[in-house]
Amino acid sequence: MEREAIRPAEARPTPYLHALRTGDIIWVAGEVGLKQDGTLAGPDVESQARQAFENIRLALAEAGATLDDIVHLRNYLVNRADIPGYQAARRAVLNQVPPSTLLLVAGLVSEDLLVEIEAVAVRRPKSESPFLGDMPLPE
Repeated sequence: MEREAIRPAEARPTPYLHALRTGDIIWVAGEVGLKQDGTLAGPDVESQARQAFENIRLALAEAGATLDDIVHLRNYLVNRADIPGYQAARRAVLNQVPPSTLLLVAGLVSEDLLVEIEAVAVRRPKSESPFLGDMPLPE
């Protein structure tokens, strides 16, 4: 099976892959609330989650997919009290919530980070593009 390493030019440089595409499946590594320049998107979980989703969007776009193609999320939160803020960010970014796992963890790689999000997406054929909606395709 073909494998493609995904390293979006617009994303924060890291020593690891942002994503790996195997066929039409895209595995996005845990993304956090760091902007391209390495600074924290904000001190709260909502701004960090929005940035993490933006980082996921960049990786998916590089692999030919969108946030609408996500089929599973795995979320790591440091504080139980941050669940509503995380959910608000997720609702603001995603058109629908895919099956998800939410884990509370003792900490992330930096003590300032409050959330980390992994995603799995399945790239749709062009005929199933979300931009076409229910329009019939020309024969």
